[in-house]
Amino acid sequence: MSVELGPGLITSIYDGIQRPLDDIMKIWLNENLDAHHFIDLSFWKEHWDEVRTTISDSDITVLTEEERVVGFLGMNQNYVEGLFVDKAHQGKGYGLALIRSAQENHPFLQLSVYQKNTSAIAFYQHCGFCILSEKTQSNQNFNEFLMEWRKKRRE
Repeated sequence: MSVELGPGLITSIYDGIQRPLDDIMKIWLNENLDAHHFIDLSFWKEHWDEVRTTISDSDITVLTEEERVVGFLGMNQNYVEGLFVDKAHQGKGYGLALIRSAQENHPFLQLSVYQKNTSAIAFYQHCGFCILSEKTQSNQNFNEFLMEWRKKRRE
C-alpha cells in the first residue's frame, strides 16, 4: 500500500510481517511521553513489554521516509490502537495519510483518546471523528473519549 503526498515526502507505507519493531517502540515511547506529559514515565515503562507483544501481533501500517520509520498506525479490526508520528516529522501530513489509509479500508473506525490530549482530539475531529462517550481509564484515573468515524453513505 502506498500513499502519495508529494514528491519525496513518503517513500513507503507497508503492512505485514516486515516490521522494524525497535524503531516503532522508540517512537511509541517518545511520542507518548511528549503527548501525555500528565502521565508518569513509570506507566509507559511498565507497559513496554505488553505493548511490544501487542504490536508484534497487530495490523501495523508503518510509514517510512528515506528508509527510516517516521510513524505508524496500529489497528485491531476497526479500532485504532494507536497513531504515532515522530516529533521531527509532525506537521507534514503523515498522521493524516495514515488515518486516510485506514479510512479507505474500513467502513468505520473507533479510538480512545485522553481528554487532556487536546491536540489529538482536534486532529481526529479534523479527520471526521466525533466523540461518542466518555470513560475513566481504571489504571490511571484519567478521562478518555471514545471517538468514531463512519464512512458516508453514497446516495
